[in-house]
Amino acid sequence: MPNAWQKAAAIIGAIFSLFYLYESGFGIVTSEAHRGVFLLCTFALCLLLYPFRRKSQAAGPNPFDVFLAILSSIAVIYWIIQYPLMSERIGLPPRPLDIFLGLVLIIISLEVARRALGLVIPSIALFFLFYAYFGPYFPGALSHAGYGFERIVEYVFLSPSGIFGQILAVYATYVMPFIIFGAFLDKSGTGDFIIDFARALTGHKTGGPALTAVVSSAGVGTISGSPIANVVTTGTFTIPLMKRIGYKPEFAAAVEASASTGGQFMPPVMGAAAFLLASFIGIPYMEVVRVAWIPAFLYFFAVGLMVYLQAAKMGLKGLPREELPRLGEVAKRAYLLLPLAVLIILFMYRFSPFYAAFWATMMTIPLGWLRKETRMTPRRIWEALVSASRDMLLVGSTAGVLGIIYSCIILTGLSTNFSGAIIELAGGNLFLMLLITMLAGTLVGMGMTTTAAYVILSILTVPAFLNMGIPALAAHLVAFWIANYGNLTPPVCVATFAAAGIAKADPMRAGFIGMAIAFYMYLMPVAFLYTPMAVWNSLSEIAWHAFVYFLAAFPLAFGIIGYFRGRIPLPIRALFLISMAATIYPDFTADLIGIALFGLGLVLHLGLIKVLGKSPRA
Repeated sequence: MPNAWQKAAAIIGAIFSLFYLYESGFGIVTSEAHRGVFLLCTFALCLLLYPFRRKSQAAGPNPFDVFLAILSSIAVIYWIIQYPLMSERIGLPPRPLDIFLGLVLIIISLEVARRALGLVIPSIALFFLFYAYFGPYFPGALSHAGYGFERIVEYVFLSPSGIFGQILAVYATYVMPFIIFGAFLDKSGTGDFIIDFARALTGHKTGGPALTAVVSSAGVGTISGSPIANVVTTGTFTIPLMKRIGYKPEFAAAVEASASTGGQFMPPVMGAAAFLLASFIGIPYMEVVRVAWIPAFLYFFAVGLMVYLQAAKMGLKGLPREELPRLGEVAKRAYLLLPLAVLIILFMYRFSPFYAAFWATMMTIPLGWLRKETRMTPRRIWEALVSASRDMLLVGSTAGVLGIIYSCIILTGLSTNFSGAIIELAGGNLFLMLLITMLAGTLVGMGMTTTAAYVILSILTVPAFLNMGIPALAAHLVAFWIANYGNLTPPVCVATFAAAGIAKADPMRAGFIGMAIAFYMYLMPVAFLYTPMAVWNSLSEIAWHAFVYFLAAFPLAFGIIGYFRGRIPLPIRALFLISMAATIYPDFTADLIGIALFGLGLVLHLGLIKVLGKSPRA
């Protein structure tokens, strides 16, 4: 890109970030400007920064890109100025200019998503547009009366569930301020501190670099909420170290992808989908954070246990202590975590998330000045603002297409029909409904962001769980966790592909290994449906079920990795997996049976080692 275009994109990006930083601290200018500026800047940056052909080596945007950017800006500005009048005209014969500019935004929404994310999401959006028009020709419960071209365009353009609707509002109100917060934390040295702390704490232990990947990804996940960003931040350092001590490239990539995916549900700053979850239900974001701590801890513990046992199985050692930072020296930089503490405290006192993000962001500036190498100079502040706008594009580029998908589903009543079909297909069995949702989530999540997968799952499958009497937060958490599967499940596993690129590994093999390492993620939807872990109506019950799921991590890891103080024979590995299944079964007696089977497996395995005097062959 020529220097002039680089400067132009940087200026647009900085203005983009500054506008929402100002709004998060001092209030929204107007509702129309609040939503419109986000879409205007996002579309302009995507069209200027992402080439028409993804493999193009063009030095900068061509005249067609600039034309699209200008055209989209005109459409958005028209909406900002005219929306109060246009909203009064909904249901009346639409004006030709409204239809034309609405069609322009639909087409550019599809093009922006295609450039940033590929064909999957825009293809799904096109399908739903097709479905809204040709509804009478679809079979059975999917059939509907169908809508005319102008009605569809008007609804997508002007309705509260369309392009400028709830999803865009959440991106602008909640996600953008936290993206800015994460960029400022990174420039102030917090990301480096987290990685150094993880190295000092775990680098010398068995399989140290893999444990470092897990701990650092958990830490970076508290400020990132993006699996790909997490992979790039921590994986460029941890993956080469994992390979150095003896992990195979595919396993190293799988570890990093599994750990980085956990950043999506690691509080206090979870992924964009978590903010949408709170908005869809109509609850404070702090409620989502409150119930997320225990599942997030259990997940990272399970992943860490897997990689530790694999290292022990392979006889891998940690890194020499002299190559690692000293924990005492690293701890001197712990003050860099104060903005996170401020964020959590403001959450606890029920301040709005965007207001909390503003003051946490402001705190990074004076803290950064405490060390010469992390001083938040005007140049670094500028870089943080520009970086935040670029980081927002992969999420923000979905705003238009998700608005298209969401509005078409609402317009056609598909969510009601689809949820009824799920209940009928499962015969009213809750567990079968969960399996169907898991399969749907795996398919939907291929090649799209977690946010996009969650939006689709929440609209199509959550009503089915609500009809079965499941609390709203539990039902949405099921969809939220399942939406993360696409980061790891082949053939299109976005986080794994990113990690495999760093590791120079086969992404398919890494994907299947990652599914095994992250298998605990498949257990948490069961917990949300069958235990009070998502509703917190009884602390004693929560404590018991958290303890049970903590124990379940051990037989799961023993069964999958096949090692504990020696190789575990296949029959005993099977016994461990059965004990895990019994432990998580929602029944107190089953819990006790599972724990007893786990104890029996341990006795048999350790007894064999003692009798044979060596590790039995698996």
